[in-house]
Amino acid sequence: MNGGSSGTKVGQSGTKGVIPLRLWLLCVAIVAVVNLVNISSNLIEDPPGHRGFETWEPFCWEISSAIGFAVLLPGLYWIYRRFHWSRLSLARFLAAQAAAWLYYTLGHDAAMVAIRYAVYGAMDAHYTFVQDNLFVQLVYEGRKDVLTVALMSTIFWVDERLRQAQPKPDLPPRLEVTSDGRTHYLIPTDLLARKSVVQGKTVD
Repeated sequence: MNGGSSGTKVGQSGTKGVIPLRLWLLCVAIVAVVNLVNISSNLIEDPPGHRGFETWEPFCWEISSAIGFAVLLPGLYWIYRRFHWSRLSLARFLAAQAAAWLYYTLGHDAAMVAIRYAVYGAMDAHYTFVQDNLFVQLVYEGRKDVLTVALMSTIFWVDERLRQAQPKPDLPPRLEVTSDGRTHYLIPTDLLARKSVVQGKTVD
């Protein structure tokens, strides 16, 4: 998941395409673990004295990727909610997933490359995103981003199922009363309580 911005926001409810904060934090935490593994792998597989890069570079690569992911994640959730699988044919659902992948992979590449150029410039070092062929580089990044989008869609689906499985509180029955063109909902127990109060005052 190597290394855009989204107009959607992180919020408390996912009912309108706004990713819940707890879900955003969960996804970011999962990707952060992957980033830490990648950093440690780079440093362990290339011990000091045999590295073709500086020690700070793997941190720059992975942190820039993580930032791009965190920024684009609300957009992935919005696409998931807006083009929900339950409302689409298989063909339209796959098209929506392809659009989500395209949005993510291009935005992710743009975000992480911009951050890396800024960091390398500050460190007075040279960074090149395109080694020999831009198309090959985009395919290289895009194939990993397919897995990221698929994983996020799976997490969104699991979260959705878990929330739907939560028992709903038992609400007391209500009476619907229409008066002067307006509808009022009354709870029978409240009516009985008010009737008891009125009767008590009458007896007094």
